Formats: sequence, C-alpha cells, structure tokens
Amino acid sequence: TAVLSSIWPNAAPIGSNDTTITIRGSHLFRSSVVRANSTDLTATWISTGVMLATVPRALLTTQAALQVTVLNSPQPASNQLAF
Repeated sequence: TAVLSSIWPNAAPIGSNDTTITIRGSHLFRSSVVRANSTDLTATWISTGVMLATVPRALLTTQAALQVTVLNSPQPASNQLAF
C-alpha cells in the first residue's frame, strides 16, 4: 500500500489551468494510479518516493478540497491528502 507524506503545491486558484502536483511518499510505482476524489489523474513516475500528477482544470472550477490518493492494485488506496 502506498503511503503519502506530502503534495506540492497543496492548492490552486479557482479557474486555474491544468496544475501539476508533486506527490511524495513511499511505495510509489510505475503502475500506481493517482486519484483526486474519484477521478484518475495523468501521472508520471519519478521514483518509489516521488510522482507527478496533473489535476485537470475541470476539477478546479469551484472551491472544494480534492482528496488525493494513490492506488497500487490490488492493495487498498493510500492515505488521503487534501489539495
């Protein structure tokens, strides 16, 4: 199971364009799936401790916290971090 320790940046202005976030943690793999709420994000694997993910502008149209998780199937999802 992936364990998340931080995301950066942890927020974006309402109406922003696609925003790339850096996810830090452990047990991150090429096959890991990054999700914001129930939406799968386009992700780039850097190392077992770092991934990049793009939050699409469609998710940045209103003020709301997105819960970011990483899934390594068939394991349960990681802890959640708010964006």
